[in-house]
Amino acid sequence: MFPTLSFVSTFIEWGTVFAQFFFIFLLILFFVERKKEVSHPFFLFIQHNALWMSFVVVGAGILGSLFYSEILGFPPCLLCVIQRVLLYPQFFLFFIASFRARVTMIRIALALSILGAFVALYNTLLQMGIGASFCDVVSNGISCAQRFVFAFGYLTIPLMGLTAFLLIIILCLFTLRDVRVVRVI
Repeated sequence: MFPTLSFVSTFIEWGTVFAQFFFIFLLILFFVERKKEVSHPFFLFIQHNALWMSFVVVGAGILGSLFYSEILGFPPCLLCVIQRVLLYPQFFLFFIASFRARVTMIRIALALSILGAFVALYNTLLQMGIGASFCDVVSNGISCAQRFVFAFGYLTIPLMGLTAFLLIIILCLFTLRDVRVVRVI
């Protein structure tokens, strides 16, 4: 692998680790601040900018998936394709919602992310050797249990996807608590 490609792959891996810590921080903040009458300014900052943060997370997920499949040549398995189908439309949802936030758009993105998180969790468990795979039967010859990336002793491509979906879920929950979001059906 060329040094530049190796650098980009390492950057994506470290970005995923940062996103995992950020998710844990946001999860704690979400449940701690929920009981308070006056919110911390950082909580309000996250709440008011969660749509744009979600947009960035989705964009990074799209670029990461395309980098691994189109540039490094790792063929996506069936579950990876399903995750892409659930992730890619969210780019447009969050872009539009960033200008005119509607609860319906956020709820659609939340539903897509929850489904994507379940698919990514199943794919991650398959790569850990837990569970039976139906992918080998219906896929294009690519096993969903095959690891192309294994960084830091635990980080795989499906775990990167799971991290992105979980981060989008918590950011959607922050957005839904924002009173500035237009409540239109």
